[in-house]
Amino acid sequence: MVGVDFLKVHGLGNDFILIDERAGEQVDEAEKSDFALRCCDRHTGVGADGVLFVGPRDKGVSLRIFNADGSEAEMCINGIRCVSLALHLRLDPGRPDKIDIATPAGIVRTKIIEPRNELEATVEAVTDIRPRYEGRRRITAGGRALVYHLVNVGNPHAVTFVNRNVSSIDVEGIGHALEHHDDFKPGGINAEFVNRISSGNLRMRVHERGACETLACGSGAIAAAVAARQMEPSQAEWRVQMPGGSLEVVLRRQTVIRGPAALSFEGRTYL
Repeated sequence: MVGVDFLKVHGLGNDFILIDERAGEQVDEAEKSDFALRCCDRHTGVGADGVLFVGPRDKGVSLRIFNADGSEAEMCINGIRCVSLALHLRLDPGRPDKIDIATPAGIVRTKIIEPRNELEATVEAVTDIRPRYEGRRRITAGGRALVYHLVNVGNPHAVTFVNRNVSSIDVEGIGHALEHHDDFKPGGINAEFVNRISSGNLRMRVHERGACETLACGSGAIAAAVAARQMEPSQAEWRVQMPGGSLEVVLRRQTVIRGPAALSFEGRTYL
């Protein structure tokens, strides 16, 4: 059996297995989906919300994202921020603190803006990918009638604002029903459930397609801010609180998101 070296990383508890393939493929292309499925299992594998494959690129690096169910995602802002941190602290410590990361959805520019220690830092991600607000719609999912805001930030999101505290929402049940609803086939959708706390402040839980509920979601935080801005058009800066912590989102000519990222451990898997 051939071992695969990895780093375990997370952004506010949204955790990933990072595989460095800049010098060559560690996991065959045909095996990447199954590898993610096996390694992300929290009982028999390493355990994670997804796998990040970092590849070579003339400027910066490329990134492919596989969810815990083996499906491939177009975008993962928390994953991107974790890659930036891993390159800066472990994989390529001589590299400048600004790194361009190319994803299937487009290029995201990252910057280490506040190193905390040898394992953690505040990492900023900036993208020219314009979030698309696609309207307010109605749907019945999981036996519940919902009104949601459809937002695309390089991947699709259904943002639902709720009056009661999001801690009481059946995120797994409703989120799973939304992800697999006929309206969103074949790719599925990410589902955010959001409280508006005050001007510029949101509380959110998220069900990510291919990963179920996660402790945080960067693209989901952007989607929630874009949807909330329909009610506060003049508000450009948002703080999105999630079970794993808070992210800052700025919606201007560019989209900016910043928050903590951390290295957890490194190892080798034979799965």
